[in-house]
Amino acid sequence: MFLSLAFLATPVTAANSIQRRGRVISAYSRGKKITGDTIRLKNTFTGVGNNLATIKDINSGVPLTKVFSSKKINNTTKYSLGQFKLLTRLQEIRSDSGKFYTDMMITWEVNNLMSKNVYLLVYDKVTEEWSIVKPESVDLANKTITAKFAHMSVVGVLYVSSNKSVNNNVKTGDDTNVVMYILLATISLLALISVFIFRKHSKL
Repeated sequence: MFLSLAFLATPVTAANSIQRRGRVISAYSRGKKITGDTIRLKNTFTGVGNNLATIKDINSGVPLTKVFSSKKINNTTKYSLGQFKLLTRLQEIRSDSGKFYTDMMITWEVNNLMSKNVYLLVYDKVTEEWSIVKPESVDLANKTITAKFAHMSVVGVLYVSSNKSVNNNVKTGDDTNVVMYILLATISLLALISVFIFRKHSKL
């Protein structure tokens, strides 16, 4: 019974194996489909300056709370940094021709996608800003994500490891333990009542 309850209480939002590469399905720039050129997600990075070390830290699994403890990030979501986990490695959006596109919308594969509750970690090479944003759409059936980018950027997919939104109050205990204690107390009380009723009937 306890194992079943614990399993039901565990939020499963996405596969926890980090994917390295996703194929770009379609790419648009300024509302027009890009033709005669190929847009890819690359594992090498250009024009990121001092942020190369940051990218390597994130891809190696360093928690976002540590990475951005002294670096600014625009978090437009209701979640705190500590609730995000990396689903796909950071990769750079790049064209085979070397052309730098702007006002882009791309759709790409995320083979380990298991939930629509995903976000994008983006580094804009033009503005030199880090952001966490919601994608335009998530297609679970085809395991693809569609998102808009002001410029060709560095992007990775994040999933939420906890369903709880940001709470500024400091937690002083574990909610899971509290629930377990209540269940145990309830079961113990029912057992005592059963014993009392049994003894009362035995004396009759």
